[in-house]
Amino acid sequence: MYSQSPLGMVEFSDIPMKPTPQQYKNYVPADHVHEYLASYTATHIYNGKSIKDRIHLDTRVVSIQKLHSPLNGTGSSSGVRGSAWVVSTDCGQTMTCSKLMIATGITSRPYIPSFNTLDFTPPILHTKDLARLAPTFMESEGVQNVIVIGGSKSAFDAVHMFISAGKRVDWIIRDKGSERVGMGAAERAPVYYENSHQILSTRLMSKMSPCIFQPPDGWMRFFHQTKMGRWVTDTVWNTMQSAWLKAATYDRNGDMSSLRPQLPMFWCSENVGVSNSPNFWNTMSQATVHRSSIDRLENSSVVLANTTTLPCDLLVMSTGWDITFPFFTPADASSLGLPIPIAHQSLFDSKKWQTLEAAADCTILRMFPKLATPPSFDRHPMNTTQFYVYRGMASPQEARGGDNSIVFLGQVGAAQSFKIAETQSIWAAAYLTGKLRLPSVEEMEMDISLTNVWRRRRYLSAGERKPVFMHDELAYVSMLLRDLGINHRRKGGGLKELFQPYSNKDYRGILEEWREIQKEREQDEMEKKYEGSHTFSSRTAVV
Repeated sequence: MYSQSPLGMVEFSDIPMKPTPQQYKNYVPADHVHEYLASYTATHIYNGKSIKDRIHLDTRVVSIQKLHSPLNGTGSSSGVRGSAWVVSTDCGQTMTCSKLMIATGITSRPYIPSFNTLDFTPPILHTKDLARLAPTFMESEGVQNVIVIGGSKSAFDAVHMFISAGKRVDWIIRDKGSERVGMGAAERAPVYYENSHQILSTRLMSKMSPCIFQPPDGWMRFFHQTKMGRWVTDTVWNTMQSAWLKAATYDRNGDMSSLRPQLPMFWCSENVGVSNSPNFWNTMSQATVHRSSIDRLENSSVVLANTTTLPCDLLVMSTGWDITFPFFTPADASSLGLPIPIAHQSLFDSKKWQTLEAAADCTILRMFPKLATPPSFDRHPMNTTQFYVYRGMASPQEARGGDNSIVFLGQVGAAQSFKIAETQSIWAAAYLTGKLRLPSVEEMEMDISLTNVWRRRRYLSAGERKPVFMHDELAYVSMLLRDLGINHRRKGGGLKELFQPYSNKDYRGILEEWREIQKEREQDEMEKKYEGSHTFSSRTAVV
């Protein structure tokens, strides 16, 4: 398995990832990424303790409870206004803290669909465990017929792995309700860019995506509110899509044609990947693709709704993830703005967000008229509420009570996870320490409504279900940097800012920049206090 981002985009800004002879078109093997992360956690030491030393492996959090008064240095309740959090694990540990960061992401809990099952004997593997367990099955002589369920990028990975190991692969993708992945070419991009990641990481391309994270400017009005601008935007996106389709050659046979993406590249977010391994498409073309739903799992076979019976020695489920926070009580989850079952949402909250989102929808369509006419797409039933967190991290309800004790990280779906993790971490630290200048609660709630409505309009079914924005990572990172007062235009201005692709090294030093900004602010506050006290003393002397 290989990384989904090339060298330069799959690293933290302070430590570059070294090349490896095993890389393909600058995409590196998964074990190389693991080695980088292991080294990073071991060599980054704070207060005499490395990141590695702070990690509790093989540990699951089973409950998080909120106390409404933080602990003082002696471990007893201090009576000071605020909160403390009690975290309990399945190992019997109990930890209490005054600040809590939830960094579980949106791909932690596998979604396993239920099927009619009659004495089904083959092992079932979710792609969460693919890298860990697949080698055992790939080497097994008793596993010859592998069935993969789902149309996501992880399904492509599973199919590629088992065909490469000499297995016969049947690939089941539902005929309705399943969007096929749009696969970017590892080496194809318009003009002089080396790959799709590079062109999507330019400021100009970012401006061509209708995005709520960017402040309105002349570029936005031209690309999204004029006929000429919309023609330019459509032409560029269509040119990129043509390069992707040409690389795949979907018309080579019937099975491959079944994999052709359902949605244009412009509208894709969740189901987007890169053909990031050698001989990728020739290998994929050897799979037998079935566009059907499953009727039942019986003995050592999978029976489809169209009555086709497929022999099965191993069933691989590439069926996605459940976005849940089972360690919170329903009341705490609701208060924090996390998704909860729709039936559990209060009538007051339901009406409030409906009103806010109705106003937000008008704003979004006025800014981006193209989003009013999406292509046809398959909708999924919504069983939970949306994320109601500011910038994807902070609860406005907690902020209303003056409580900044908890923050959420990684609750977004995007390819540039390193870049987002780094900027989110600084934003979160500023928030938790009270050094981030926030808008009013009402303004935060309006911003949340705009973001949720925009995401559903922009990314259709994927945007309805989860916070994803695959084509808008640069704009999101820039927004967080603006919040922090850090310069987000890091190419030096001019044409470089528009056309040069951003990589993670462009953000080198942002932590130090933020620290300097805090020093300047503290100095300004001290000077204002001194001036105020001096004025008061002078007035007192006159009296």
